[in-house]
Amino acid sequence: MTDIVKNQAPGTITYTGTYQDVPLDMVLYRYTQSDWTKTEIQSIDELPDDESIKWLNITGLSHTHVIRSLGDRFAIDPLILEDIVNVAQYSKMQSEENLLFSVWKMIYKKNENIEHEHVSILLIDNCVITFQENQGDVFESVRRRLERNQGILRKNKADYLAFALIDSIVDHYYETLNLLNREFDEYETASLEPESVTTESLYPLRKELTKLKSAVFPMKSALSRVLTRKPPMISKDVRPYYRDVYDNILQLSEQITTVRELVSGLHESQLSELSDKMNRIMTTLTIFSAVFIPLSFLAGVFGMNFYVMPGLNQPQAFPLFITACFAIAAMMLIIFKRKKWF
Repeated sequence: MTDIVKNQAPGTITYTGTYQDVPLDMVLYRYTQSDWTKTEIQSIDELPDDESIKWLNITGLSHTHVIRSLGDRFAIDPLILEDIVNVAQYSKMQSEENLLFSVWKMIYKKNENIEHEHVSILLIDNCVITFQENQGDVFESVRRRLERNQGILRKNKADYLAFALIDSIVDHYYETLNLLNREFDEYETASLEPESVTTESLYPLRKELTKLKSAVFPMKSALSRVLTRKPPMISKDVRPYYRDVYDNILQLSEQITTVRELVSGLHESQLSELSDKMNRIMTTLTIFSAVFIPLSFLAGVFGMNFYVMPGLNQPQAFPLFITACFAIAAMMLIIFKRKKWF
């Protein structure tokens, strides 16, 4: 994947992800304050040019001809089109005179697993276009609000729709972080029992936290930079909602940092406990070795095949030798104990 990106000129539209076989799916939502429709379209040419607010959700980034057609239809910069299909692109947001473009890492739970997906949101004219790698997303609440006319979604323009989609992504960041936090609490509770949690068992948790961090942290500066410039594509009435997203991103960043520090602390504690255990084992082995050094010396001396050696012909020689060995061993253990070596 990295080689493809490196060997191509900037603006080349080539999908770099793993969902190569996902079929193309384009769903168009059109709505006004009093009505809404949902249709599946087969071509960008079917996208109507009227005053209704439109949300086009495109699934299947490997179908790059569709993205090229969008670029031709709305005169979009090829560098933006490249970011849509380049899954290695960090989370970002950029504002132009006629569009607002953002790249997100959509993270959500699916079939007991945490899914990570590259998602782009393009706000242009009165249309919001979302680009997904695979089926399944976090936008169901937005669809439900459109269908049931809940809240103020259908009372606002496309910039509020873009906010609602972004807000849904950020809300699922919170859900993912809460899930990882619960996993950490389970690990922390289990760690009170000896050998119940290994350093390897913490690796998936640390990996997910790292991915969540890489998705959230870049958006702090990106959102701050865009909001400071007062982007023309976001109306004055809707800007407070985007600032609320920025505040949520800041809070998420702090919480992620806290959980990462807790996980790192538990990991270091496990390493320290493992090191301490190894030290106790080495201390025990060293004591046994130290005790047997003089005994081995005595056994070696009296095991020599000399014809003349004191005590060889004495019946009490062997019991005395054994007693002396036990006495030396006991004396050494007492000395070690007084020195608190064990």
